[in-house]
Amino acid sequence: MEAGGIGAFEADCSAGLVRRDPRCRDMLGMGKEVISSEEAVKLVHPEDREAVLSAADRARDPVIREPYRSEHRVLLPGGEVIWIATRGNVTFDESVSPPRALRMVGVMQDITELKRTEETLTRARDDLEMRVQERTSELQQKNQELQDFAFIASHDLQEPLRKIQMFGDLLAENLPGSLGRKEIDFIERMRNAAKRMQDLLESLLTYSRVTTKAQPFEKVDLLETAREAVSNLEARIRGTGAVIDLGHLPAVEADPTQMTQLFQNLIGNAIKFHRRDVPPHVKIHSSIVSGNLDGDGALRIEVEDNGIGFEERHAERIFSPFERLHGRSEFDGVGMGLAICRKIMERHKGTIMARSTPGEGSTFIVTLPIEHERS
Repeated sequence: MEAGGIGAFEADCSAGLVRRDPRCRDMLGMGKEVISSEEAVKLVHPEDREAVLSAADRARDPVIREPYRSEHRVLLPGGEVIWIATRGNVTFDESVSPPRALRMVGVMQDITELKRTEETLTRARDDLEMRVQERTSELQQKNQELQDFAFIASHDLQEPLRKIQMFGDLLAENLPGSLGRKEIDFIERMRNAAKRMQDLLESLLTYSRVTTKAQPFEKVDLLETAREAVSNLEARIRGTGAVIDLGHLPAVEADPTQMTQLFQNLIGNAIKFHRRDVPPHVKIHSSIVSGNLDGDGALRIEVEDNGIGFEERHAERIFSPFERLHGRSEFDGVGMGLAICRKIMERHKGTIMARSTPGEGSTFIVTLPIEHERS
């Protein structure tokens, strides 16, 4: 939409009279060429008069001498309301002290269509923002409900599973001579199924706790958390002959427990998927990078291994909950370790991705803010 035509006016500050050219008179309704300042003010919408008078006073003030600028509504004789933009400059009599305002010369333009378009866009933007907020709130509520359900379900199912495992153990211990090979096989399958279910529930519980049981961010020495993760994995490291090389890892603002979980999952993943007859070798190092993450600077951590690797077309799939590229007969687990890593990175406003070549190992790349913005 284009604005309307431009009219000119001249106001005599001493006499309190305003002279309007034909375009100006047409814009404001046919009327006299010269009107009083009081008549001009009455044309202004009551809600805008104070602002208009204040702008005029500043323009006539010999000290301030601010150019006259105003966008306001005007009440036409027939009751219609239009918007006009006015611009003007005041000349002063400098021969007296203080200088006296003589006249204001200016222009006015009908901007009604522009204002209507602006108001329409504003309403549309406000409506969109409201819808986005409502949808975001709805999604947050549903996500919280799902997390609460996962936490409660996995927690409440732990006890029945423990009983299944306990009675299975009792049967295996007390009735070995009374049972045939088929019955013993059934009991072993039951115990294994219960163990897998317990592992799955514990992983689901850990996944839900990334946000529900999170600790506040604090300064965390990543080298210490990595060493703690290595210590937690000591039995598996010894059992496979794994070598873990920890490079420079600085301090960042993070949840210390979740950083330990992150390293433990990534190192444990590298140990699990090692090549047959080739001891796992895991290298962890970091570097400072720039990016769009919150805070001042970001840290890039790379976890490299010499394992079996995978096809890169699966590089996104492996971070989904319960995703497995291999059967349980090849590698144990429930497919939640990397999903937990991604959940931790989402909470830390970071990212995690993977590069890999089958038979040549994998590299997991974590990028997270060194510091977080204060809310």
